[in-house]
Amino acid sequence: MVLLLRARIALQAAGAVALLALAGSGCSSTTSGHGGGDCAWVLEFDGRTYQGTGQRDTTTSSPVHHQGEALGKGTLKGCDDGPGQVVDQAVLVYRIAGVPTEQAVISANDVIGVSDPAHMPDAVRRLLGIPPSPGPT
Repeated sequence: MVLLLRARIALQAAGAVALLALAGSGCSSTTSGHGGGDCAWVLEFDGRTYQGTGQRDTTTSSPVHHQGEALGKGTLKGCDDGPGQVVDQAVLVYRIAGVPTEQAVISANDVIGVSDPAHMPDAVRRLLGIPPSPGPT
């Protein structure tokens, strides 16, 4: 009986440790633009860091597609969501028509990255079918 109680306590403690590890892993339910896991999509390009807009589910096609010539190569940051090695991935980066590259870009796999998610450009919001941000009052 005591042995069963100790085993049950050990299992509960292991479950709590696993939950804490998941909570602290830095993963979220946002776009997984670089395969594997549910980590936030983070792109480094031209000295800036861009975050995914969450508009692209990897199981469906993106509503927005890249066009024109690539601006260059960026780096999709690897996801530290498991015991394996974290690997960054090179990806081509494109301009979004009418949007300064300092504010947003689109990757070759059609994920839009914004430099300031709290202030997404209205042109990007329109592309994603999101209402424009309210103007100053």
